[in-house]
Amino acid sequence: MTAAPKERRRPNVFIILFDDLGFSDFGCFGSEIETPNIDRLAAEGLRYTDFSVTPLCSPTRASLLTGRNHHTAQVAFLAGWGRTAPHTQERISPACGTVAEILRTAGYETSAFGKWHLVPEEEMRPEGPFDNWPTGRGFNRYYGFLGGHADHYHPALVQDRAFIEPPDEPDYHLSSDLVDHAIADIDALMARDPDQPLLMYLAFGAVHSPYHVPAGLIDKYVERFSQGWDTVRQERLARQVALGIAPSGTQLTERLPSVPAWEDLSSKEQTLAVRVQAAYAAFLEHTDAQIGRLMDRLDAAGLAQDTLVVLLSDNGAATGGRTGTAHLAEAWEGTPRTIEEELAGLDEVGGPATYPHYADGWGMAGNTPFRRHKSWVDGGGVRVPLIVRWPEQIPDPGGIRHQFCHVVDIVPTILDAAGASEPETLGGIAQAPMEGASLGRTLADDAAPEARDVQYFEISGQRAIWQDGWRAVATHEEGTPFESDTWALYDTRSDFSESTDLAEQHPERLRALQDRWWTEAERHGVLPLDDRLAGSRHPQPSEERDSWVLPPSPTRYFLSDLFRTLEGGSFRLEAQIGADLPAGGAVVAAGGVQAWWWALVLDGARLALVTCAGGRTAVVECRLPDGHSPNRVGFDFHRGDGDTVRLWADDSSVSASVTNLARFLIGTLYIGWCPYPGVRAAGVEPSRAPAPGIGDVTMLRT
Repeated sequence: MTAAPKERRRPNVFIILFDDLGFSDFGCFGSEIETPNIDRLAAEGLRYTDFSVTPLCSPTRASLLTGRNHHTAQVAFLAGWGRTAPHTQERISPACGTVAEILRTAGYETSAFGKWHLVPEEEMRPEGPFDNWPTGRGFNRYYGFLGGHADHYHPALVQDRAFIEPPDEPDYHLSSDLVDHAIADIDALMARDPDQPLLMYLAFGAVHSPYHVPAGLIDKYVERFSQGWDTVRQERLARQVALGIAPSGTQLTERLPSVPAWEDLSSKEQTLAVRVQAAYAAFLEHTDAQIGRLMDRLDAAGLAQDTLVVLLSDNGAATGGRTGTAHLAEAWEGTPRTIEEELAGLDEVGGPATYPHYADGWGMAGNTPFRRHKSWVDGGGVRVPLIVRWPEQIPDPGGIRHQFCHVVDIVPTILDAAGASEPETLGGIAQAPMEGASLGRTLADDAAPEARDVQYFEISGQRAIWQDGWRAVATHEEGTPFESDTWALYDTRSDFSESTDLAEQHPERLRALQDRWWTEAERHGVLPLDDRLAGSRHPQPSEERDSWVLPPSPTRYFLSDLFRTLEGGSFRLEAQIGADLPAGGAVVAAGGVQAWWWALVLDGARLALVTCAGGRTAVVECRLPDGHSPNRVGFDFHRGDGDTVRLWADDSSVSASVTNLARFLIGTLYIGWCPYPGVRAAGVEPSRAPAPGIGDVTMLRT
């Protein structure tokens, strides 16, 4: 008797997502940056050259995970910028199930690592609620960070449903840590049930700023970028043509007015711009190495042949001013460093005391050959590299696909590969139909037709539409009527880079596309249009209050976005002190990166406020009477022409001016501990766990 054929194992699915990566930044898409492991994925799989996303991270992530447009998923803008419109609720609609929720019901193990950025700020707290955390949206395990960007040396980490401190290791780096956990997840599944398929979502914080990377990787890129962004852009396009990414005859789009010609920068400005871009390149190379480790583990486990890998970016490359900076946090606060100050700390770029972000010109080069950048619906904002590797199903490894496709097509493609159906209900909730289509036919056939014939784009009033190879793009100025927008028209079949506006030659075609945009907008819940970047904020519970009381808890660890309304204003912080408080430690600390934080420290007969701005540390002290153990300590921060702070303990107080500290609450709020090494300036050691002896902490808007 002949044995029945064994049913084909369902493939593992790995989604690898970059942040703020330009179309041309991978070596296999024309870059001089070394990405050998990503290039290997492309050589063993396919590159898609006409793949689009939304121009911002949260909306793209919502579409990537659900197969619906971001308005349908109710994530029309960034999480944390909630608005009153139904399509902007800062979290994925329950009516839009994620690929993890669907595949988990189909028998898949599911895990997520890295950036989430799909949870409302008021829910990013130790007690939850957790419905919109990764574990609430279909992932059995999660290890990463909930917000939009991270200090890669000291991130605000979450494991499953708990905030945790990163490992206390001298060479710690978030990207390496994420892949360590991803590899451990593979090993655990292989030991437990090697036949169970795995869905893994690995969303790096890279290459979003800050570009935190070991200095040894940066130096080799300095010479490569010393020729400037204009030359780099030309060379990248030439390589794209040679590789078959862009067709012969493709033209570079014009340089935007915000981008100076490289030769117009002074030698000092060029030196700074080159060093920061070198840090970006090193950051990308470092991330590529981590992907290599993950792929090597798949190979060693015998899983590589039957694993579908989808690798992409959430939007195009970003902008960063004329020269870029090593200290973006200070530029945010309106206190940018002078060029001389920047150059004096050039060797520190990429280290924990810096927040590097490249110049507008390097973002333009990253998006070669397209126009504009992140946040815009022009090609530079929405065209990103897509690499798909699935050895069992791709007959021409190393091939290139030129069909138009969009991020909403990824989930239908995955469900197609997994043999899973789109559910009508999930958890008793009726599901909105998916709006993407499977790219399955293009995997096997480079001449397969496009999966869909139309796709709209919209972010904060910026609009575009693609239909049958034609693309119309509206340029909108905030605060002006949408009827006055200027529209451009491109024939993307013959104009890959969208360099030639054909609106005057084809007014009827443009008018038809404009009408179709409104039809799609109505269909997908895009309206009403709102062109304010900050939007009409969806009220947060914290924004309706004037005071907060934080009681003792096991972690004493909060994301200070909960207290958003304290930013930019005056407030009081007060902490109750118990008799069991250890001598010499932090009462309260807050920080976003290691270069920008503050800590209230109680050390014997001294209360001190340590402030660190861009790595520059200052200390304000209040002396206490000998033998006095205070019951209450705190400070009053007053915003004015000159910011001041009054530091007090019971009846003792001292006042002082505070400089370079525009946003007093940022990032993470620690109660009873301070992880920042710079706290040694106050004579105490950093700590990595909350100390006993601190009662309620109260914050009051004044």
